[in-house]
Amino acid sequence: MAGSFNHLVDTDGTMTTATLDFAHHAPKDTREAFEECYALILYLANGKTSVVSAACRALGFVDPWDDEYGDDPKQPMRATP
Repeated sequence: MAGSFNHLVDTDGTMTTATLDFAHHAPKDTREAFEECYALILYLANGKTSVVSAACRALGFVDPWDDEYGDDPKQPMRATP
């Protein structure tokens, strides 16, 4: 898979944005990288949105399942086909 999680991680395991340049040239690869990130999140959370919500709040991110998110309510997390 060309656009993988590997493209977002540097050799020392830190996140790198250097490879995000491929987003303009290969949108399909960008989608694949995001799909892998989503799959990792889902796996690490054992499929529980409550775990993801708690992590979002702990990190100061917007909880996508919070009522305050806006008019676009999110659906429950599910594995991508």
